[in-house]
Amino acid sequence: MHAEEYQRPDFNQMLSVVWDLFRRFGKINKIYIDGSNPSFIRALKIQIGEDEEYEEIIKEAKSRKQNYEFSMDVVPVSFAAEHKSR
Repeated sequence: MHAEEYQRPDFNQMLSVVWDLFRRFGKINKIYIDGSNPSFIRALKIQIGEDEEYEEIIKEAKSRKQNYEFSMDVVPVSFAAEHKSR
């Protein structure tokens, strides 16, 4: 597990950080990422070869009352909502 907070992170630098972790540790089961930056999520999904249209995947899973986490490696999370629920 790796967790780190960055103050005023640069978009490309953060893509590089995540990609380096991804390459260093091989197959990673899940990358949980703050859902507040859709452009970063899309860029990361493209970089690792995952479908970038994650909103549709989430919408479809919710309509079927399924957990969307199982269908993606880069999982957007509402940190504010998750924090409040704990």
